[in-house]
Amino acid sequence: MATRHNLLMLEAPPAKAPASNLGSGFLDSSDVDALPYIDHDYSDANVKAEVHKLIEEEMSRSTKRPADFLAEFPPVPKLESERCPMLAKELERIRAGKPPALLDMSRYGLEPPPVNRRSDVNAWKHALHNAQSQLQHQTLRLENLDLMLKFGNSAWRAHNQHLEAFLARLQAIVQEYNTEIEALNRERKLNQQAVAIQLNRLNYQWKELCQKNLDIESACMNLELEIKKLQREAEQKGVNLDSHLAPR
Repeated sequence: MATRHNLLMLEAPPAKAPASNLGSGFLDSSDVDALPYIDHDYSDANVKAEVHKLIEEEMSRSTKRPADFLAEFPPVPKLESERCPMLAKELERIRAGKPPALLDMSRYGLEPPPVNRRSDVNAWKHALHNAQSQLQHQTLRLENLDLMLKFGNSAWRAHNQHLEAFLARLQAIVQEYNTEIEALNRERKLNQQAVAIQLNRLNYQWKELCQKNLDIESACMNLELEIKKLQREAEQKGVNLDSHLAPR
């Protein structure tokens, strides 16, 4: 009915509230008037299709694109690569699309000098030094295994207890938030259900007033047509209505 006549607006709409500063300016001044616990239009397929259509039309008119969602955020700090040449070299390799360098595993072998260097003393010294390094490495591994057998169980139990305590704290925080969310949703539902009767009554009164406005407008139009008809009849009969209507 609102599209037929302009008399359905009984009073001026309320002024919009100023934009909120919450969320770094992401909220605008649009009034959120959704009452999901008592409004049942959201489950209507036609309403849902109309909402999606309006969203697509608004997105088609927008100059922003999904790829530009980071445009409003501060730029990424520039990396000072001169402080870390190794990191700068690695980033350059990734930028060039080159594969990463493989680890040199030759130092973990116990190969003797090549055949053509078997008479070279320095080559045998290098091989001996490598063998001593490997021996020391295996010795350290044995010591670490011995320490793990003696103290590893207690260390792992302490670590697991720390993780369990941390998990319990996180679960308590999650439970607290879930309790607050549930309480808030319950309060919203009770408040909306409490005013549902009043809203329905006001909506019914609004529709009645709108219908009365339409009836009054229709009656006024009929009266105007009747007046014009009487004026034409008076003109045809030569009756001067202005002289009859003039105050005496």
